[in-house]
Amino acid sequence: MERIPPHDTESEQSVIGSCLQSNTACWESTAVLQPLDFRIDAHQHIFEGITRLLSSGTPVDLLTLSEQLQKSHHFEKSGGATYLSQCIDAVPSAVNVRQYATRVRECSVLREIIAFTQSIQEKAWNNADAHELLSELQSKLIHMNFNKDAFAPSHIADVLHKIVNKMDKPETPDDYRYGFGFPEIDGPTAGMGKGDLIIVGGRTSMGKTSCAMQICLNAAQNGASCIFFSLEMTKEQLARRALSTVSGITDYEIRNKELDDNQTILLIKTAGQLAESMIVIDDSSYLSAYDLQVRSRQMKHKYKTDIVVVDYLQLMQFSQTQNLARAVGDVAKMCKNLAKDIRGAVILTSQVRRTTAEQSEK
Repeated sequence: MERIPPHDTESEQSVIGSCLQSNTACWESTAVLQPLDFRIDAHQHIFEGITRLLSSGTPVDLLTLSEQLQKSHHFEKSGGATYLSQCIDAVPSAVNVRQYATRVRECSVLREIIAFTQSIQEKAWNNADAHELLSELQSKLIHMNFNKDAFAPSHIADVLHKIVNKMDKPETPDDYRYGFGFPEIDGPTAGMGKGDLIIVGGRTSMGKTSCAMQICLNAAQNGASCIFFSLEMTKEQLARRALSTVSGITDYEIRNKELDDNQTILLIKTAGQLAESMIVIDDSSYLSAYDLQVRSRQMKHKYKTDIVVVDYLQLMQFSQTQNLARAVGDVAKMCKNLAKDIRGAVILTSQVRRTTAEQSEK
């Protein structure tokens, strides 16, 4: 027996009827829905006609919508004037249009979930690559959103309006930017925020890890949640480096326990302060681009991660069949997409060839 996908015919009719009663209802429903959210073909054509009228600045009513449907050759397919009148009669008032539209969107999301998971199951049954399949699944779930306009294009006027409105309002976590901890950089850049990819480049032993750790510590002290992927150092080495950076006691003194009483007290106090910071360290020696995506998303869910640090690029695992230069470029692009996906910043340290570094210094 074939199962019927989730749908609500009455709510679909009520949305259309409300739109024919009120142009305000048209704007409210188009903020939630698009034509493909309707399961019934006739309703898709009708709602598309409504959106076209709104786009052209034409008021929506029975006459204008009928003319629009005739232009698109969908008038008869949509049931004609008789069916449009039935939709008007199906709803007593347009007041609850948002409720009707939300119900239609809910059914649409459920159908999308069913279709996508069936596709994933089909690929799994056909022995698709497990890593690629899991990545596809996670990416789809991250980008799937109940609200239609979550990732929709915006006119610059709308964006500027939001910016101006925020000027006299307290800063919220959504628009907060974290400083790097270096005044000469924070001034021109205004720090880092959601969707930013920051690449820290340098030759061997120039302090790339220390720089990334300093940025991480500064952000954590200002309330950020950070995950530090270390492919070169162990958790203990990184923790000691953090202690050294904040306390001012050298790593050599900490490792060799050459501390006087005052230094010991300072170190214990510093350790207590750092313990309250939300910094998670992953020192797995094997980290592929796929692993980075999966673990970062898991940490985002578990710790509300704001900043991801990867130290460093050239130590990541690449496919042996892939050109190294192209692989590095692909990972950098993936990190940028990851920053957008988790709505945070990604800091990627990278080793720079001596010749390249020397040229940049000239």
